Amino acid sequence: MAQWNSNDFDDYVKESASRLLATIRRILRNDADAEDALQETYLAAWRAQDRFDGKSTMNTWVHRIAINTALNKLRKTRSVSMEVEPDLEGIAHHASGRQIDDLALREVVWGAIDQLPDEQRVVLVLRDVEQMSSEEVADRLGVTPTAVRQRLHRARKYVAEILSPELCGAEGMTCGGRLDLLLDMIDGMLADDVREPVLTHVAACETCQNYAAGFRQSILLPASTTERNAKASASLIERIIHFIHKDA
Repeated sequence: MAQWNSNDFDDYVKESASRLLATIRRILRNDADAEDALQETYLAAWRAQDRFDGKSTMNTWVHRIAINTALNKLRKTRSVSMEVEPDLEGIAHHASGRQIDDLALREVVWGAIDQLPDEQRVVLVLRDVEQMSSEEVADRLGVTPTAVRQRLHRARKYVAEILSPELCGAEGMTCGGRLDLLLDMIDGMLADDVREPVLTHVAACETCQNYAAGFRQSILLPASTTERNAKASASLIERIIHFIHKDA
């Protein structure tokens, strides 16, 4: 592979910084940590570029470095526990008693995600937001694909509890309006005892189809108004470029 020169890498940093910062921020939930991790990502990519084998795109390769950097920082700075139950009462109250529009749905969904225990939240972010496979997530986290699927299902169940518990008013509704089951359906993760009835119901229920699609759309949007408007600052980009040039 032809290596970057420093000017080409400067351009790449300017073009990709905001996108990577959003990815890292979703994992770390802390602006200062995310900015540090972004700088570490670019330095690691710059120093390791001769090991890029060309089997993926450069963007995919750097994205992988960003994910790994964020996860390593999370392990160092967070106490991770599966036993901590998220306090979702306030979010549930915020969502209750009204029709949720796209903006409100995004805020409610991300409010719930941000309160999940780290093990569950990171899996959900990597699978549903970054759209990595269970096998890829398992490899990054050093766990089994089965553990990933279990954590993902539990995370989705918590998030789904915040949203309308009934997606439509049909009596005897097989999936019970459970968004976690709808998303499990999309990923082919339905348990044997519910697969056929859920598929039968969803095939005939436009409300469930639209709600599942709405969740997918909302979760791929920025986590908050602040993140949506917050591009990587010029000063942050210049700081990163400064360190790259010092290292060149």
